[in-house]
Amino acid sequence: MRQRFATVCFVAATILLGASVAGAFWQSRLQVAVSGGGGAGCSQATTFIARTSGLSGGTTTNLTTLICDWVTNGTITGDLTSGGTACGAYFSGAWLMGLTNATNSGLNLCGNTFTLSPQNSPTYANYGSGAGGYTGNSSNMYINTTLTPSTAGPSATCFHASVWNNTNTADLYTTALGTLDGGGGNTQIYPKNQFDNKMSGRVQTSTLINSTSTISDPRGLLSINRTGLTTEQLWQNATQIGSDTNTAQPRSTLPVFILATNNAGTANEYTSREKMFASYGNCFPGTTEFGNFYNPLHTFLTNEAGISY
Repeated sequence: MRQRFATVCFVAATILLGASVAGAFWQSRLQVAVSGGGGAGCSQATTFIARTSGLSGGTTTNLTTLICDWVTNGTITGDLTSGGTACGAYFSGAWLMGLTNATNSGLNLCGNTFTLSPQNSPTYANYGSGAGGYTGNSSNMYINTTLTPSTAGPSATCFHASVWNNTNTADLYTTALGTLDGGGGNTQIYPKNQFDNKMSGRVQTSTLINSTSTISDPRGLLSINRTGLTTEQLWQNATQIGSDTNTAQPRSTLPVFILATNNAGTANEYTSREKMFASYGNCFPGTTEFGNFYNPLHTFLTNEAGISY
């Protein structure tokens, strides 16, 4: 009897010890998740998601991963609030243009400023089935970012502008993004020109630059980037595809348009091609930084929008 009693006590103690260890383990995992460690989250994602509405659980997970990956690799260094440090190092404005509904898609990731203002009803689509964002009509539809480089952007010698182009088509003088104020500080992106099958753009200057080679597929993250007074570049995804030495001019005094160019206050050079994302802000120094920008965004659009390129 004594032996049986001792055995029962031993088994009970073992169970209690196991429960205590398991409880401590799961408590530690919960603490990691709440603190944002181990890929579980970050305060910046919580801040931005609180401004949105109608996100599914899957979209919330994908968006959290995107923002927190950008925080981890240094692409976002701010707190994503207008009254705080906004996006920090690189973005003055960044817009996920197919995020569940048109209201969410107009939000600036960096805070409560520069909300997108669609004009003449460009076609909106939620991310999914390999698409999502805004599409124009080549005649009068465009989006005003409400961001004016001369007052809200970075310096004239360190800045970038980017769009995610989702159409594999060449066009004749249609811009993905642009602002021209007549003073020479012009910013434009032409994804793929029909006459030579090259990407072109201008980087706070009046002179266009072209990609070194033809572009077989203009889909993806297309960027213009200036890293110095006479250093300007074209990028596709995380690869530099062109450069020139045109001298920087004063920043444009007119807001940046998407799906068209703001030419002295009037939209022109409209495009009918879908754009999924856009950003404007400080320059990216090189390949590492562009990779940190591009790779999490590509993962997000693969998982959320279903792109396959």
